[in-house]
Amino acid sequence: MSSNHSSPGILPEVGAKVQLVGLKNANLNGRTGTISDYAKDGKRVKINVHDGAHQGIVKVKPRNIVVSEEPSGVEEETDDDDRRRELSSLRRPLTRSRRLETAHARPHEAKPRQHSIGGLTANNDSSFFDMSEDIEDRDVFVRDVTKEYATTQAIKLRVFRILAGGKIVPYRGDVNYGLSDALTPPDDRSDHTAYWVHAEADETNREALDKWIDGLNLGAYISDQIKRPANEWMSSVMCTKSTALVTLRVLQLKDECGTFKLDEVEYLAAIVTTGMLLTYDVTNMTSAHTTSALIAHMLQEEVLRDGSSHAALTSWLEFHVRNTKNAATELLKDSVRMTKKLDVEPKMVNLREILDLSGRILFVASVAEEQNHCLANMRDMDTESDDADFEKVVGASQMLLITAKSTEIMMERIKRLVEDLKNAFGSHQLERIYQKLSLLTVLSAIFMPLTFWAGVYGMNFENIPELSTQNGYFVWWGVMITIAIGMTTFFYIDGWFVKY
Repeated sequence: MSSNHSSPGILPEVGAKVQLVGLKNANLNGRTGTISDYAKDGKRVKINVHDGAHQGIVKVKPRNIVVSEEPSGVEEETDDDDRRRELSSLRRPLTRSRRLETAHARPHEAKPRQHSIGGLTANNDSSFFDMSEDIEDRDVFVRDVTKEYATTQAIKLRVFRILAGGKIVPYRGDVNYGLSDALTPPDDRSDHTAYWVHAEADETNREALDKWIDGLNLGAYISDQIKRPANEWMSSVMCTKSTALVTLRVLQLKDECGTFKLDEVEYLAAIVTTGMLLTYDVTNMTSAHTTSALIAHMLQEEVLRDGSSHAALTSWLEFHVRNTKNAATELLKDSVRMTKKLDVEPKMVNLREILDLSGRILFVASVAEEQNHCLANMRDMDTESDDADFEKVVGASQMLLITAKSTEIMMERIKRLVEDLKNAFGSHQLERIYQKLSLLTVLSAIFMPLTFWAGVYGMNFENIPELSTQNGYFVWWGVMITIAIGMTTFFYIDGWFVKY
């Protein structure tokens, strides 16, 4: 039996006899069956397996089947004529225009292929990733074609379309098609749609990563900036005639509850052209929670002012500036809470807590300061870049700048509050020391005359008349106790035992 793969862009019709290949379940590999139907989501094929001990229906991806023989001329009857016509139309070869159409409509039709960009091979075979219903999340493996597969560097790409009305939707086709279209000038695209591409990578294979960046054709100046190691990045705004680069220091989410990582420095880059926003993260500390929250923010219906890449950049900046604002608000609450705790129960506050709070405040304050300066520099971006057009989002950009400035002012106020907290803690510590010293002083004052008397009569001279007094021992104790009570009463009335 000879097995032939279906032609590119052609899917076998219902009733075709196929063989299962490339499955994780080794027992199913090599089994034969017939196609009974395609799933409604267009991502799975229903196979009626009737080989050996395996009987029944299984669902697999189109890439996991090969046609084992030509289907019989008699096709199964179906009541859904529209579905039959749709399945028949899938067998037409994909032209350039139809490939662009089906890349958005039916992701399972997009041909898994290799794209050579800048000397690299980006293999987008669906075996390397899983598609979700709402968000495209694919690991595109990038490697130098002259090297072994062991040197592979993983780059995670997410591609989104920015509709004319200002809504961002996931790109349903091949992500490499989406990246290719995003890099194409808007006037040369079939639908003139803007794109948002979110790329995440690490620096394990610096050479492969640099080649991938070169393949984006962003220009030598912009490419050199984002090629720099992550520990050399700093918040900045740079422009060329056709491209603008915004490097921003951000806070990362630690969990789904909105807790931030306040001990790791992270920078992100945003490259904006007329028809594309490319957000780029090259650190090893990428937070999945941050990415999920960012995508959820960007996909909101009302988040964009228009369908341009510049509006998408403003929304991206808004997300990170808002995160910094939220972190500052939480630190303000923590500072006020600790101040109240110090006033009510000073013994329950220790220096380590205050120093930890101070460190977190300084970290967020530095982020807020860099973001404010970065947004302030963006005001001149429209005049420095020929293709940068922020006229429609100038109001939103101004509001972002005001928010960043208010966050920086808030952090300065929190820093002063913590300094006052440190001083108050030091005052409480000194007060506790003074209280202990005052107690020792009182005890010394009480026992000083008693010690003197004990020393005098302890010399035991024969001519001391009191030594021969009848019941002198008990008399001595009575006098000593009376003196102690009298001096204690005196110090108490004088306020030595009052705690402040």
